[in-house]
Amino acid sequence: MTEYFLLRSIFALYLINFTFSTYVKFRQYKCLKLKQIPDRIKKVVEDFDPITEECFLLSQSYGLARWNFNMVNSTLDFIIEWTLIFTLYYPYIWSFVNLYISNNEYIASVFFVSLSSVITYSIGIIFSLYDKFVLEEKFGYNRTTLKLFIIDEIKSIFLMLIIGTSVLFCFIFITKNLGTYFYLYLGGILIVIQALLYMIYPTLILPLFYKLRPISDDTLAEKIRKLCKIVHFPLGKLCEMDASTRSSHGNAFFTGIFNTKQIVLFDTILDFPRNEILAILLHEIGHWYNMDNYKSLLISIFNTFFFLYLFHISMTSKLLYTCFGFQLNPETGESYVILSLFSFMIVQAPLSMNISIISLIISRNNEYNADKFCASFGFSDELISGLFRLNKRSSVPLIYDRLYSLFYCSHPNIIERVEYLKMLQKKRPEIPSLLKKSSLEEELMALKEKK
Repeated sequence: MTEYFLLRSIFALYLINFTFSTYVKFRQYKCLKLKQIPDRIKKVVEDFDPITEECFLLSQSYGLARWNFNMVNSTLDFIIEWTLIFTLYYPYIWSFVNLYISNNEYIASVFFVSLSSVITYSIGIIFSLYDKFVLEEKFGYNRTTLKLFIIDEIKSIFLMLIIGTSVLFCFIFITKNLGTYFYLYLGGILIVIQALLYMIYPTLILPLFYKLRPISDDTLAEKIRKLCKIVHFPLGKLCEMDASTRSSHGNAFFTGIFNTKQIVLFDTILDFPRNEILAILLHEIGHWYNMDNYKSLLISIFNTFFFLYLFHISMTSKLLYTCFGFQLNPETGESYVILSLFSFMIVQAPLSMNISIISLIISRNNEYNADKFCASFGFSDELISGLFRLNKRSSVPLIYDRLYSLFYCSHPNIIERVEYLKMLQKKRPEIPSLLKKSSLEEELMALKEKK
C-alpha cells in the first residue's frame, strides 16, 4: 500500500461518514419544516400544556435556524480540515516550529498544537460570535455581552494552556520512556487527571465563569434539603448560579464524586413553581441513585484504554505517519509522538463517531430511568409540567426524526419522555426498596405545595 492510496482511503472513509451524517441531518430538516402540529403531539400535550400554533412555529423556526447554523459549521469544518491536510499545512507548521522556535520535542509539540489550531480556532470564534450575538439574540436567548464573551474566551485559553500543556508533557514522556505497554500507564494517568478535574470543577473551574451563591428562596432551599434527606441524597452545598448573565436557557445539576454532593440550580428556573423544581431535582437525584455518573466513568475508562491501545498499534505503522506528509526524526529514525497522535486522531475520528452511538443509547436509557425514579415518588405530573416549561422557554423542537435521535440526541425528546411518564402513571412504579419507609408518603406530600 502506498502513502497516496492510504491517504485517499482515509479521505474516502471521512467522505462516506460525512455524506451519511448529512443524510441523517436532512431527515431532521424535513421534521423542522412542518407547519402543522402533528396529531400525536396534540394528543400527548393536551392534558398538561396545550401548545399554541405560535409556540409550535417558534420552536420550529428556532430549530431550523440552529440546523442551518450547525450544517454550515460542520460542512466548513470538513472542507477546511481536508484542505489543510492535502496542502501539507501541518507538516509545514512542524518544520517551521523546529526551524525557528525549538527542536526540543516537548516545546515543539506545544507550539505545533497551538499554531496548527490557529485557523480552526479563529473560524470557531467567528461561529461562536454568530451563535451568541446573531442566532441566540434573534430569538431572545442571549444575555451575554461582547466584553463577557471575550473574558470567558481568555479564561478558557488560559485553562487550556495550563491543563493541556501538562497533559501533553505527560503523554509524550510516558509514550517515549515506558516501553511497549506505555498505553496502560498513560491510561491510568489520564483517568486520574480526569477524576481530579471532575473534583476541582465545582470549586475552582466553575467559579471562574459563574457566580455561585446560596439559593435566595429560603422556602425552596428548605424543601430541597428535606427532599434530599428523604431520599438519602448526601447534600453538601446548595447553590444557584447566575446563568442568566449569559443565557436564558435553564437547567440543574449536581457535582461530586464521593460522599458529599453539591446541587446547582440555574437562576433562570428559580421562578418555576417549587413543585416543578423539586421534580426536576428528583430526576437529577435519580441519576445519582442509579449510579449513572459512575457508569459514565466506566465507559470513559474503557474508551480511554481502547483508543490508547489502538494508538499504540498505530505507532508501529510508519506509513500512517508519513502519508500525512510528516518526516521521521532524522536522528532516531522514529516518529515524533505528537505527530503520531495527530495522525491517529484523524484516522480514529470516524470510528469514534460510530462508537458514540452506544454512549447515546445508554444516556437516553439513563434519562428514562431517572424519570422513573422521579415518578415512583409521585412527582410525574410536576416533572411533565416542568419539562414543558423548560422546553417552551428554550423553544426546543417537539418533532425529531428517529434516525437523527439515534445518532445525535443524548436525551429522549420531550414527547417521548411525556409518553413514558404517562405510561408510568397508569401503574406507578414502586419506590426503590432501599428508600422505603412507612412515613414516606406523608413526608413527600408535605413537601408539595397546593396548586
